[in-house]
Amino acid sequence: MTTGLLISEISAGSQASGKLQPGDEIVTCNGWDIETLDSLKQAMSEGASRGSSTIEIVRSGERKEFSFAPGPLGITFDTGDESGGQTTGVASSGGAVRKNGVAHPESTHVNSGQYDVARAVAKIVGIVGWVFVAIGGLVLLSAFGQQGFQATMVAVAGAVVAFQGLVVVLVSYGLLGVVDTADNTRETVFLLRRLKLMLEKT
Repeated sequence: MTTGLLISEISAGSQASGKLQPGDEIVTCNGWDIETLDSLKQAMSEGASRGSSTIEIVRSGERKEFSFAPGPLGITFDTGDESGGQTTGVASSGGAVRKNGVAHPESTHVNSGQYDVARAVAKIVGIVGWVFVAIGGLVLLSAFGQQGFQATMVAVAGAVVAFQGLVVVLVSYGLLGVVDTADNTRETVFLLRRLKLMLEKT
């Protein structure tokens, strides 16, 4: 007995039109068990980061799979809620996705857009660091045109600014490495889920 989402209506001309039908029951999406609308939203947001989502339905006792691009599906469920454009975003809080009977709080979900933002921030930090390095280098060069104690102070100031800039650059590279590792891990976990789901069906 399945416990998925029962489709009551398909909007004409939508992505789901011609694929899904009223009476179909959505049971999995991208390897996640689907029991609530929130769980479908979260699974779809995960698929949006890869450019497509795979939805498995039960129709007349037979399981079928369909692929969808990011965007509105045009589905109305028997609860009266519509998927609309919300299925490609991060799911609202308060629900959970279940995988093999284990609940995963939605608050732990991070989609690719958030990784892209983190990368952008790290790159901006790196640019700021290089600006400090350049300023420090210019200050050091200006010290060569001076003499005595003043030249020493200017050189020290330039060296300090350049060193701080290098530290900021190294930090930005470290942040990029952490973000890339986390994103790659997320992709690996998704592929493992799909592989496990395929093996369970064989």
